Amino acid sequence: MNKKCKFICSMVVATSISVGFSMPVFASTITNEQVMTVEKSVEELKAELIYYYKTGQSTDILRTFDSIKSVSEKEYNRLKQVIDFWDYTENSMVESIGVAPDGLPDTNKHAFVVLGYALNSDGSMQDELKGRCQVAYESAMKYPNAYVVLAGGGTAADNKEVTEAGQMRDYMVNELNFDESRLIIEDKSMTTVQNAQNTFNILYNQYDISTISMISSQYHLKRASLLYYTQSLIAAEALGKTPIELVGNAGWLREDKTYEPLDLKALTLSQLLGVQLPETLEASKLQSLEVEGKTTYKKGEELELSVTAKYDIDDYTRDITEIATIEGYDAM
Repeated sequence: MNKKCKFICSMVVATSISVGFSMPVFASTITNEQVMTVEKSVEELKAELIYYYKTGQSTDILRTFDSIKSVSEKEYNRLKQVIDFWDYTENSMVESIGVAPDGLPDTNKHAFVVLGYALNSDGSMQDELKGRCQVAYESAMKYPNAYVVLAGGGTAADNKEVTEAGQMRDYMVNELNFDESRLIIEDKSMTTVQNAQNTFNILYNQYDISTISMISSQYHLKRASLLYYTQSLIAAEALGKTPIELVGNAGWLREDKTYEPLDLKALTLSQLLGVQLPETLEASKLQSLEVEGKTTYKKGEELELSVTAKYDIDDYTRDITEIATIEGYDAM
């Protein structure tokens, strides 16, 4: 006799679908019109992975990871690190306000990376940029052996002679009396993506830096950290070097703006990775649940079951045993 699911009355899984069954249960009938597996490039899969993380589709994240792994183990490993770090920034990363936290390296192998902010049209600094410089100053004075990277290009509409990095340098040296010999200038970037690319081009090729801490406005720290982390992996791999590690951060608090939307993080990450983010993608739909294992138990005995979910896209299957709740039993 088939031993699948005879005694189970209902199951609730993480997809919030509740079903009752005494045989393998199909949430909907699988037909010949199912979505067919189409071979995709790693670049397409990268874009889809970012989209699915942005929209919170956990099954499709796992499915896309499996597809990437089947094409390139190296890309899989790197993208797994990126998505894990993105998840960390969204859910666990502590944002330090006003000054860098305790416990950071106080050596010349550590650097604070200070991100610029758009200049006024005449080239003067906005208060937000001065605030970032003040946080950088406080952090650098706390760690007197660390370098300070000032990053930002020419954003003044009516003054092409000045850059964000140059104005930050002048402000820190002339207004805050900071030691100019500790400053590293990156003055070509117009976006946070370019900040990351150009900063690491300097640090990997001209300095012996092991760790960095991001300094920006508080609302910008998560996105900046994600982009810098990702670019550090890319640059290190290209040069055959150990990735420069991100440790700690410090933010200038802007009272009227405390976060950036997930859409913006997804868009800029896709730009950094050189892929086009899809406007929309279908989410996988559950087709069936199948439970296998021992069907008869004594009261209090631990269940020995496996639960597999099958989805419509690519006939993808997923072991959901650890997230399934099994309840309701036939009395004998």
